[in-house]
Amino acid sequence: MVLLLYPKNIKTNYNKVIIDLKDYIGDLPKYKFDNNYVWSYENIKVNRFININTDFVRFIGYYLSEGGCGKTKKQIKFTFNIKEKEYVNELCSLITNIFGSGIVPIIKELPEKNSINVL
Repeated sequence: MVLLLYPKNIKTNYNKVIIDLKDYIGDLPKYKFDNNYVWSYENIKVNRFININTDFVRFIGYYLSEGGCGKTKKQIKFTFNIKEKEYVNELCSLITNIFGSGIVPIIKELPEKNSINVL
């Protein structure tokens, strides 16, 4: 469970500062894991342990404001204005830092829609 609080000055005790993705895949046969990574049939390895830190919270903020599911529901995507390349670069860096170097975001510029998608 992830807890996002507002305003910043709320004081609380956090009982979990790391998410173990193994806890969320259960016994699903499609997913495999070892001591460091989780992966599926596609063999794209994702960090098994996700730290709840400023990078993660920033990533969640981007997802809430710019994110959504792709058409196949197997990926998430983010849509930015074509002038927001600074945010696109930051998001790509966050994705790699949080989920691991095996996750390489795909950037698609759509000038006809005045937007950039990050998949």
